[in-house]
Amino acid sequence: MKKSRIFLGICISAMFLIPAGANATIAILEKPQSTNILPYTSCYIEASGKISEKDWFAIIRLPNMWKTFWFRPPSNELKAFVSLWRIVYDSNSIIKIYTKQNGRLLWEQNGKQDVNLVIVWFNGVYIPKTTLDGRLHVEISGNAMFIKQKYIRN
Repeated sequence: MKKSRIFLGICISAMFLIPAGANATIAILEKPQSTNILPYTSCYIEASGKISEKDWFAIIRLPNMWKTFWFRPPSNELKAFVSLWRIVYDSNSIIKIYTKQNGRLLWEQNGKQDVNLVIVWFNGVYIPKTTLDGRLHVEISGNAMFIKQKYIRN
């Protein structure tokens, strides 16, 4: 019993440390500039765009979008709850973060660089689609407890 608790603790710790290590790898490559942006808490996000094709995390084999502990209610196939979500949108995506739905705009994608988003406790609409060229297009809109965004150099 004790070994299973230790193993579970290690797995949960790794779930949070791997994305942090992946971001640290990119931070070393970037010039110090205003790419690090403060995280937002208790906010609303609207994002639509293709997932980046650049394989940023090939060294540690992380895909450009992954979710942990997520589900969809059986009655509504558009709604989703995700406890931890990492998405790398390409530079042509539209991403906006608000204080609340129809609230004050806090942050908007600049359209020049790919954006790495880490979202905690998302509750809202999640629509994944495949484009004609085979790329994944993701639309999300909903409330989040915490959002950390970072521009990635192209």
